[in-house]
Amino acid sequence: NNIEGRSRGSSFRRRALTLVGVSALTLSGVGAAVFGASQAFAFSGNSISSNPYSIGTVVTGGLSFSASNTAESASGVSYTFGFTVPSNESGSNVTLTGLPDSSTTATSAIVTAGGVTTTEGFAPSTGVVTTSSLSAGESVSIVIDGFTNASSLSGNPYTITAEVAGSVAATTTFSLTASASGPGVSINPTTPSYAGSTATFSNFTGISGNTVYLAVSGGLTFNSVANVSNEYSVTYTTPGSTVQETATVQSSTAGVAITAGGDFVQLTLGTILSSTDTVSVVANGVTNGSAGGPFYGEVTSTAVTAGSASPAAPNPEFNIGLSLGAVSLSVSPNTAGSTNAVYSISFTIPSAVTSTTNPTLTATFADNNGNAVTADSGYAVFDSTNPAVNTSSATGGTSVPLNGVKGGDNVTVSYYGVTNSSNASVTGTVSMTGYTVPVKTNTVSYSAASTTSSAVNVAVSNPVVSGTATYTVSGLVAGGTGVNSLGETIQLDFSTSSTTTDLQSGLVLPTAAVNYTLTDLTNSSSSGISGVSVNNGVQGTTPNSVTLTTSNAITAGDSLEITITGVQNPNAAATNEYVTADNAGTLPLTTSVVAPTVAPTAASTMASGSLVQTGGTIYVIAGGVAYGIPTFSDYQTISNGLGNPAVVQSSTAPTTTGTVAMGTLVQVVGSPQINVVGSNNTYYGFSSVSQFESDGYNFANVIQIPSLGNLTAGSGTAPTAASTMASGSLVQFGGTIYVIAGGVAYGIPTFSDYQTISAALNNPMVVQSSTAPSTTGTPVSGTLVQTIGSPQINVYTSTGTEVGFSTASQFTGDGYSFAKVILLP
Repeated sequence: NNIEGRSRGSSFRRRALTLVGVSALTLSGVGAAVFGASQAFAFSGNSISSNPYSIGTVVTGGLSFSASNTAESASGVSYTFGFTVPSNESGSNVTLTGLPDSSTTATSAIVTAGGVTTTEGFAPSTGVVTTSSLSAGESVSIVIDGFTNASSLSGNPYTITAEVAGSVAATTTFSLTASASGPGVSINPTTPSYAGSTATFSNFTGISGNTVYLAVSGGLTFNSVANVSNEYSVTYTTPGSTVQETATVQSSTAGVAITAGGDFVQLTLGTILSSTDTVSVVANGVTNGSAGGPFYGEVTSTAVTAGSASPAAPNPEFNIGLSLGAVSLSVSPNTAGSTNAVYSISFTIPSAVTSTTNPTLTATFADNNGNAVTADSGYAVFDSTNPAVNTSSATGGTSVPLNGVKGGDNVTVSYYGVTNSSNASVTGTVSMTGYTVPVKTNTVSYSAASTTSSAVNVAVSNPVVSGTATYTVSGLVAGGTGVNSLGETIQLDFSTSSTTTDLQSGLVLPTAAVNYTLTDLTNSSSSGISGVSVNNGVQGTTPNSVTLTTSNAITAGDSLEITITGVQNPNAAATNEYVTADNAGTLPLTTSVVAPTVAPTAASTMASGSLVQTGGTIYVIAGGVAYGIPTFSDYQTISNGLGNPAVVQSSTAPTTTGTVAMGTLVQVVGSPQINVVGSNNTYYGFSSVSQFESDGYNFANVIQIPSLGNLTAGSGTAPTAASTMASGSLVQFGGTIYVIAGGVAYGIPTFSDYQTISAALNNPMVVQSSTAPSTTGTPVSGTLVQTIGSPQINVYTSTGTEVGFSTASQFTGDGYSFAKVILLP
């Protein structure tokens, strides 16, 4: 600030003041203008903003993924990824996860970004492709060679994720296919305990002679009947031939257990097979076991006896049970390490399930390192097809009864109170006991700890340090206890971290119940509170908190909103503030992290003394009106006079017409005359330095403009700062001195505050007023203010909202000048 003050002071000393009716005086003797020399201007974000930010945005257009060979166990496979970086994002390094490979030796990747193709490094152990910066809107293609596909289809569908710089992710799903030449086992139907299924064993080799054994590790019991030709059939093809031939079946022996749950059948053929033949066997009339898998099957010419080892991978696998199809998993919040998260899985009930079946759903979750992520703090079942069967429980682990559901119902099961892993991602494995085989969900990637917003949003009507505001906490979802009894409570904790122990210094929550409103957005009859209990916290021990007692029963799954009026904001700015909602585990909710409001640039606030560029023209702003600067020489003069602020770009031309704010001090480039704007765009010159100063004006506020434009000369004596309400002036009425900011007067309560404010304004003279200055209304757009003792600087927007800056570079980059900041009491 001292540097800027000295720069501005030197420019003021070069100015001259025209005396009306006498010779001109220069301002060389006035002295350097130093602004706010004693103030330490520190910057950080607003204490609380109106919206949380999101990390992990889905990339525009999603992710495309393809493999040069989709068959299981295929080697030498090329994987190709494609996505578009969002228009508001950028970053470097791409992390690839969820790939259907078992191994790769590749250490490089071919990356095409923005039309430029380069060879980049690839780390197979982490899936990281090392790239240079990826720009917003770029189309990105990545090709990596040398993969070996997984040897099993059990991982289908794979959820492939491409993550840019750890924050922006694109996701798609992909499934491997069975090898065309490899062996396979299929069961039809796969209904548990079904008697009369058909098991097909296809494409087996290495079988010689006239004895064939079918064996399984479990899941099936083979049939043994006299008419074996109706129950078993064997076909084969010879090398180099595409003709399928039939091998006659003469007898069978079946039903002997290999191991617990395993079974085999021995077939005697009337045909001699060669080890180079490709053999397929169909077994009819088999009996399915209970739901489960994977089980393994094989066809062999080696004798299988009771007690021998059961077949194992890589023999082909099969499952017994209905399929849930696709199961979608969502996690909120999805921040790594977050507690009290909600895990929701959505799926469709298989057609064979009836309303009297009452299956039990089992879901387990594991992170990308295989560590279990437990869910044991309650659940809720939401059947959108038949809401009458919805249910919930405050306790319970991974098993959830689905009483009353039936085939075709669309169901979501939400688990409450889950603690997210500290690792990168989580995947669920889901099955319905007795009816389905396990199926994997999509993979949910966690965001970095303490950076991702959750489902909860905190809106603050006036996000100004120490200001009074209304807080609206929305996105809350009741859960865990089903229908709550009267007298349930909800607690909101306000802290500077997710640990809910660090006090938001200066935050004061109102103690009266009338300041609090609980709205059940799902069921309005459940709204209302019967009382509140407020604790305004102890630093390092307890945060500010309020406990609301509900007036009515609340159903699990209801969307809730809490409004608090008359909150006093924290007395220091912070990048993020937290609100945690819970009530000791009986009504688990979620956590929100709140991001600062972004201050508008000087182009949108039309701040006096700023420089705005549109197209090829740079404008200087004076009193809310833009003056186009015609020459580079004029620009240099005007910019130097303002302390060389940053020129801020504008997508639209600023207004060059309208009324210049009263009290604006202007000087035409090259002219010694300084003028003040009065009412109706009239201007008045000063007759002497003493008149200028005694009228309460400050040379620091003079703005040089190319011409007087739409201003007209006024007659008579120039009005004083008391009548023009010039920003940065001091006005006295009665026993009170006021500081003027953007046309509004602020009474200064103490002599100490007056000394501080006056010094920051370079000690202008106090001008007397015959009437009380206006203390109501909102300062004009572009007014910069700072409360005494606070490091936070704020600007008033065109809508009358006061918004702060997060950093000094943001402040200067947005076209503002520290010299224009006005200290307020």
